[in-house]
Amino acid sequence: MKLAIFFGLLAIINLAFGATKSSNKMPETFVSACEQKFPTPDVVFNFRDVDVEEDYRESIQSLTASARKTNSVHSGARHVLGLTTYKLAWALDASVESLQLRELDVACAQPTIKIDLEVLYHKVHIAKEFARNSCEYNFVRDHEYKHVNINKDNMRRHSKELVAAFNKQFPNRIIYGSIEKVDKEVQATMNKKWIPFVKKATEKMEAEGNKRHKGLDSPEEYAKGNTVCSGKISSIIQGLGTE
Repeated sequence: MKLAIFFGLLAIINLAFGATKSSNKMPETFVSACEQKFPTPDVVFNFRDVDVEEDYRESIQSLTASARKTNSVHSGARHVLGLTTYKLAWALDASVESLQLRELDVACAQPTIKIDLEVLYHKVHIAKEFARNSCEYNFVRDHEYKHVNINKDNMRRHSKELVAAFNKQFPNRIIYGSIEKVDKEVQATMNKKWIPFVKKATEKMEAEGNKRHKGLDSPEEYAKGNTVCSGKISSIIQGLGTE
């Protein structure tokens, strides 16, 4: 799996709020106005998936070499008959709207957080040595789609967990202070808290997904290839010679 993470701040919208007198203390009426204008928001989450593509152009030796570069489970004398690859892009954006009391140089801001997860590609590679719709082809294809299902389940489950954890970790995101302080704190909070939080969550998703994939690619699963389809897969591998 490849993971790309893109983060950015979308926009800051400033609104004015009138006051009748000056004071160094933030007026309760202003605080009340901020709380009414900015109720606690939920994170907006968008998920964009793509159809799974199938590729039959690479050989067993080529797939084996590719797999060994990306996943330590493919090692030793194992031959990789099929391979599932995908790439994700995460994005965290904040659209910030603020309310300002210029007479006292105070402001409040409430960022609306949007987290996007996009599947850039999801591919199942099946070695070209296996004839389409043959017993051995179907065996390999069925195995690879188990990996596809792990990917999809992992993305759905961890996306929900991420949004719930984010809302729990940062329940009240109204920021108060001077106008300059609020603008700086919004950016600092995004860079120092929100982005690291999402990065850590995506790393956890990747690690747990890899663990499930390695569980599927067990020695027992590989051993099946030696006996299914009347031993045809084993015969094909033996015909390859040594790598």
